[in-house]
Amino acid sequence: MMFAVTFNGGRFDRRLARAGYPRIHLVLAKTTSLTLASGTIAAYATAVICTA
Repeated sequence: MMFAVTFNGGRFDRRLARAGYPRIHLVLAKTTSLTLASGTIAAYATAVICTA
């Protein structure tokens, strides 16, 4: 899933960079969103396993 998002989001990231957004902010936003998503999925999986 992460690779699919990375490959499909490349054109969108280039457009944002051309629009004037700093690249470091774009990288931090993508990294933060992937970290939060994976943490949420891990917490959900842990909760399901603990209740089962």
